[in-house]
Amino acid sequence: MSRSLTRHILVAGSRTGTGRAVPEGASTWDPVAFEDAVEATLGRVLVNPVGKLVVSSIRRRVRIIPFARFTTDPIAASAETLPLDHSGATVRGERIRWCQRHVCTERETESTWVGSGRGSASRIAFTPQMWPRMPGRVPADEVLLHELVHAMQHTCGVLSWRPEGMGYDTFAEVCAITITNMYRSHFFGSRAHLRANHGRRGSFRGDPYPVRDAPDLIYFFGPSEARSREWRLLDRFCRLQPALAAALRALPLAVCPYNPLRDRAQEMQTGSLDGLGSWGPPRPVTR
Repeated sequence: MSRSLTRHILVAGSRTGTGRAVPEGASTWDPVAFEDAVEATLGRVLVNPVGKLVVSSIRRRVRIIPFARFTTDPIAASAETLPLDHSGATVRGERIRWCQRHVCTERETESTWVGSGRGSASRIAFTPQMWPRMPGRVPADEVLLHELVHAMQHTCGVLSWRPEGMGYDTFAEVCAITITNMYRSHFFGSRAHLRANHGRRGSFRGDPYPVRDAPDLIYFFGPSEARSREWRLLDRFCRLQPALAAALRALPLAVCPYNPLRDRAQEMQTGSLDGLGSWGPPRPVTR
């Protein structure tokens, strides 16, 4: 049985993606408690204007199920989102698998499979109980929001596994990380710690890069030549999802302090990022 949470989002706690009734590593399992926890976590996502825009952009069914392995170890904890139709989820005409993070088989290397862009239903494997609200830990709602961005990409047919540098891994992660940082800044403002890249261990330390206290350390989308590639990636997101990009761009400073989409619009009008809120041109920083 599934519980409907929104028009397109369902939760089902009775089975993992591997078919287990009890996730590996869990001594006991209560499907109803899991579904209640997911519903509460999604409720927090929907309180955030960024989260609300992401959820409203979902076009097809998204099912949330327990992650296959249960753990409270912050290093081992994870979540994943997969489309039911890889071709439908992927940008039209783009290769479905780039094999950037895994060793490719000969078949994958020679594959000419491309996306249709027609959209696909999606499945999120995520267990809120693995992400307790504790200092130094990523909160459950933020993890869910990140996965919902991927699910939204699947349903809209704009998933792109095109490999990117700067620690992002893929274009899909550029979008998810940027939107999640915007989401985080709504709740934490000047105390927000932003995620630098798609790395597992170094992204969410206890003292990474506060939004306002050290702007030159965290303004990834800056005017320097080194950051120009990030601007181009942001422009590609705007081309693929113009309606969502416009809605995110329109969020005011008081609602979404960290908003590179809004700042990009001003940069294109004025030719400079100088004087934007609390951020100025970044100094060269190794991160």
